[in-house]
Amino acid sequence: MITRERQITALQVAAVLVSSLIGVSILALPRIVAEKVNYGAPLATLIGIILGAIGLGAFTYLGMRFPKDFLIEYSEKVIGKWPGKFMGFLFISYFAVVLGLVVREFAEIMNTMVLAKTPTFAPVLVILLLVVITARNDIVTFAYIQFYYAPLMIVPMLLLILIAIGDMKLENIMPFWGNETSLPDFLWAGASVASLPFLQIGMTVITVLIPFMQQPAKAIKGMWWGVSISSIFILLTVLLTIAVMSAEEVVNDFWPTMAMTRLIQLPAQILERVDLLYFMVWVASALTTISSGYIMIAMLGHRLFRSRSHRSLSILLTPVILIIALLPDNTLQTYGWLEKVGMWGLCLTIIYPVFLVLVAKIRRKGVSS
Repeated sequence: MITRERQITALQVAAVLVSSLIGVSILALPRIVAEKVNYGAPLATLIGIILGAIGLGAFTYLGMRFPKDFLIEYSEKVIGKWPGKFMGFLFISYFAVVLGLVVREFAEIMNTMVLAKTPTFAPVLVILLLVVITARNDIVTFAYIQFYYAPLMIVPMLLLILIAIGDMKLENIMPFWGNETSLPDFLWAGASVASLPFLQIGMTVITVLIPFMQQPAKAIKGMWWGVSISSIFILLTVLLTIAVMSAEEVVNDFWPTMAMTRLIQLPAQILERVDLLYFMVWVASALTTISSGYIMIAMLGHRLFRSRSHRSLSILLTPVILIIALLPDNTLQTYGWLEKVGMWGLCLTIIYPVFLVLVAKIRRKGVSS
């Protein structure tokens, strides 16, 4: 076992979760949910967050039960060496595909918003280079970086939410349970939310944080703070977007959250383009989410292949993710692939950790045995 320097605190874990969970797809989230349950989008979003939190809770419990081990290592202890390695390889491969599609999503939004004449390849390569530089740091430095980024996202988003409240129309969110919707509709919409990449990355990045925590037993505290704060912002974003624009308008805009910010006006026109402020916050949140996914893959790959460090693997990942990011033909295909891949990924991010918890308890594996 490699000696690790335990410096990460519960507060830093919370900050990493907040920085990771407020991610790229939040611009499209209201549309994705409203297409399935119209006015019931906020409620369906809550269901999706709860589903994702089940997986996060299971990963956190496993990390506390095996405080010195990564996902790869405690999987081997719980279900056997080769099944554990196979599931670890599957886990890494899945998130490599997801990360490639997220990078492409980021590039598509950048091209639409500010880089209309720039080839898609350019923003994809730039974001990957920035992420690789971040991922080459050790996990403790990474946690510090995310810790300082979190307030820079939370404060502006809070101000924007407070400003947007004045433009809310309550009739736009009624009935709260949706119009002609059913329970299966809500479950499907909730699963769609839980399958989004920023939620899956945010819910699983804790697997590489707990082995470096000063007090792994406090991981549950950091988890609850992180998921609670980020959930509030995600829910308010969906609620306000629907309340300002209406469900009918939301489904007709590819990135309705950004469209909503264009409708907001500050008193005395203090800032003429509020959407530019939100766009800058979104860019920061996209970088932190992609960085979290990238370093998670590098760290888990490092443990799976028993390499000397994760730094060399972080470089080897770059061409793989670059190729995946350039595979979709357009924005519509990118989101179609994200939805299909993400739905299958729920087996790895929710069902698999819950399964590991049950087997670990039955076999009495870990520190709680």
